[in-house]
Amino acid sequence: LGIKMKKSVMVFRNAADVSISLRNGTTVRVNEAKDSSWEGGSVWPPALVLVSHLDAETMVTDAQLSQARVLECGAGCGLVGIAAALLGARFVALTDLPLALPTLRENVQLNNVCNNNVEVCKLDWCDPRDTIEAFGQPFDVIIASECLYDVDMTLPLLQTLHCASGSTTRCFVTGIIGAEALASFRRHALHFFEKHGTLPTLCVGNDEPPASRAVHVLTCPRQL
Repeated sequence: LGIKMKKSVMVFRNAADVSISLRNGTTVRVNEAKDSSWEGGSVWPPALVLVSHLDAETMVTDAQLSQARVLECGAGCGLVGIAAALLGARFVALTDLPLALPTLRENVQLNNVCNNNVEVCKLDWCDPRDTIEAFGQPFDVIIASECLYDVDMTLPLLQTLHCASGSTTRCFVTGIIGAEALASFRRHALHFFEKHGTLPTLCVGNDEPPASRAVHVLTCPRQL
């Protein structure tokens, strides 16, 4: 998975369920979904990994992010996409199924990013085209964390990433749970994208992170 890096975000639990201080002096705060068995309603370690990479500029530089249209697929509580907005992204679309949208909207308000550069909307990976086309142009950066544990969703996820990508788009995917889902993702990724790599591994202390925290990078969408 590449070299190991010791950089990691500091996570606090206080007035909001999860608060993370970012290097530009802002703090991203999100509340998890209450009284719900919905797995996306909680913050899991892969989301913290993506926030760490954003904060360390190992995904995109500040200059690139300031010009970037960012799509978060399966946003859940919206931690990563809201962090991107606070770090200066030009536009962020937080997307998930309808069950997630109330929590997403509440967390957007909690972080005072309720302006024209953040939008919350439904995105169904099994039928993404109309939603993606409504945004008018491809995204520059696509992020997805804690996103894949059902092997049957591998192709819908990859099709959605491909549908939202342009020639220079970079997709960052982490939180692929289980050997079967990971094998399926690796097997099918190069059907949709010419390049598939991983970011340097982020470690906390001396612990070896599990394979589910690897950040997969997909670029150069193929003509299908």
